[in-house]
Amino acid sequence: MNVGSVYSMLKRMENKTKLKITPHMLRRYFANMRKEAGWRLEMISQALGHKHLDTTVRYLNLIDDDLIEASNEFYERRSSIYRVQELL
Repeated sequence: MNVGSVYSMLKRMENKTKLKITPHMLRRYFANMRKEAGWRLEMISQALGHKHLDTTVRYLNLIDDDLIEASNEFYERRSSIYRVQELL
């Protein structure tokens, strides 16, 4: 499918349903559904093609509790790699 076909299809849907849908809205929906399905932030970031996790964080509009949880998960998975216990 090319870009023009996607926009054309979404415009036809809008005319029928009176709901405006954009490719960007569908992309955000995809990302949020992956988050709710339990995907790790890194996996969502990779699926979206983001270079940096902070882009994905802003994209998902994560709230503070979600950020703390994601940070803790990242720390738990990576602490041995970075030898954090030796630094403490």
